[in-house]
Amino acid sequence: MIIEKNTFKNTGDLMYNDVVKSGHPYILEGYEYRFEINPKCKYWRQGIRLSKTPKIKFFHPDHRYRNTESENNYIDIHLSVGDFNNPGWSASERLQVCQYNIPEEEHILENMAPYHENESVNWSFSMDGMIGEFRMSITTQHSTIQRKLTINNEFKYFKVFAWADNSSFEIDCDIIIKPNLDYNSNEIIVGNLTFRNGDMFDLAVIKKRILSYFQLLQSEQLTLIH
Repeated sequence: MIIEKNTFKNTGDLMYNDVVKSGHPYILEGYEYRFEINPKCKYWRQGIRLSKTPKIKFFHPDHRYRNTESENNYIDIHLSVGDFNNPGWSASERLQVCQYNIPEEEHILENMAPYHENESVNWSFSMDGMIGEFRMSITTQHSTIQRKLTINNEFKYFKVFAWADNSSFEIDCDIIIKPNLDYNSNEIIVGNLTFRNGDMFDLAVIKKRILSYFQLLQSEQLTLIH
C-alpha cells in the first residue's frame, strides 16, 4: 500500500482556478484507489480526468472541459460541494457526484445530503478493464453510495485535480493506492502466465514481490504503456 499526502489550494482570483496534481499520470487498471478528502473550505470540487494516453491536457485558465478536444479524449468524474451561479455560490449542504463525456449517463450521477461544511469524504474506485466497468463508492459521516459506470477500457490513465470557480479553496487529500492482488486465491495471473500454489511456487512470496514491484512503479512515478 502506498499513501501520498497532497494539498490542493488556490485563490479565487480566476474563474478556472484549477490545481492539477503534479507528476506522471496514475495507471487506472490494476489498482484500487482511495481518496481521503479533508476540505478546509465551504465550496469545492475534486475529480479525476481519465485518458486513453499518458498525455493528459488541462485547459485552465481559459476553460475546463466544454470543448471538442476534451469531449473526444477525456472523461471527467468529480465530487462537487455547492452550486456555482456566477458570480456567487450556494447549496453548501449538498455533495454531488458528477461526470462529463459519458453520453449514456446524466451529468449529476448522485446527490448526497445532508453534507456539512468541512466534512471529510472517502472516495474509492477501481477499473475492471475486462468488462469495461468503473466501480466507485463515496462515504461521508451520514451516508454511503456505490455506483458503477460503463467506461471503454481504452481509458487507462488519470490525473487528479481540484477547483472552485472564483472562490479560494484548500483541500487536503491522502491518496491510498493498493494493487489488486487476491491474497486468498490459490493462483495468480501475471500477463499470460498463471502461477499455482504448489511445490514449485510459493504464492505468498510471489505476491509479496509483485506488490514490491507495484510500489516501485508508483514511487518512481513510472508510466506503463499497455
